[in-house]
Amino acid sequence: MKTKKISIFAQITIIAVILVLLFLFKDYLIDSVFLSLFAVFSALLLVSIFNFIDHIYVKKGEMTKEKILEVVSKSRAKFQKFGYLPLEFEEKYHSTSVPDKDQDIRHCIWMLDQIEKQINDNDFEIGRINRWLGFVQHCLWAYGFYSLEEMRDQNRPTK
Repeated sequence: MKTKKISIFAQITIIAVILVLLFLFKDYLIDSVFLSLFAVFSALLLVSIFNFIDHIYVKKGEMTKEKILEVVSKSRAKFQKFGYLPLEFEEKYHSTSVPDKDQDIRHCIWMLDQIEKQINDNDFEIGRINRWLGFVQHCLWAYGFYSLEEMRDQNRPTK
């Protein structure tokens, strides 16, 4: 039987309500009991708040280096299956506003090679890697290599 986890927000709310009730009924409790209960529920409230902050500000499920390399490998294989070779963009290509499928895909393969090299050399900035991977995955979707669902599944953490 699966147990359902209570949300962090619900935990905070429940504990806050208990603390309010403790204060409302403190006259009916022995001082030592009140202080003990207050200490326990205050600690629980703090832990829940820290969990909530951690949940909001810490990026859960961020792709690991290994996962990025796995996605890079699958993406490159998909492109190369159709005979595409890498191409670094020249400056003149940056000014064109008309997409060119062949050029875009070849540039994606070059980008994938660069991502892999930077990660293997441990010389990378994760924001840039994510932007590049986002561009490549957009091309994979836009040019019909993968559906959005397939790419979403590909990016999920390995269990």
